[in-house]
Amino acid sequence: MAKVLYQDRDGKRIDNAAYNVRRADPEYVDVRAYDNNQVRAKVEWIGRIVDPQDQFPDYYKLFRVDVWNYTEGGELARDPAYPQFFNNEAAAIKEYEAFVERWTEAERMADGELLEHGNTLLPPPPPNPDAPASAPMDDDVAGVGAW
Repeated sequence: MAKVLYQDRDGKRIDNAAYNVRRADPEYVDVRAYDNNQVRAKVEWIGRIVDPQDQFPDYYKLFRVDVWNYTEGGELARDPAYPQFFNNEAAAIKEYEAFVERWTEAERMADGELLEHGNTLLPPPPPNPDAPASAPMDDDVAGVGAW
């Protein structure tokens, strides 16, 4: 019978019950995702290591990076170079970001942050608190301040 080890996203050992609770939470399982209707990429926490005694911890498959391409018919086809597995979240995110930056219109900012342009899976940006509450009603006063 195979032994099974469960680890959370930080690599800490957890029991089967805690694992099942985390696996049921999509916000915990789905680390990052990108979709622009041409390509889909995803980082997923796996957290279940079968026969850990037969592996070095550096080779545990805690995270999976998957990539699919859209066919002409709009169906998803797995990219032949994926899935790829990683033993920590940072390494999985690094692979994900490298893929997204190379194969999409995403761009890396000067501070290192990746802007995922065209990602249909990102939530809309929060409202701008500095934006005016209403716009001028008449074109004659557009752009004219209160003074």
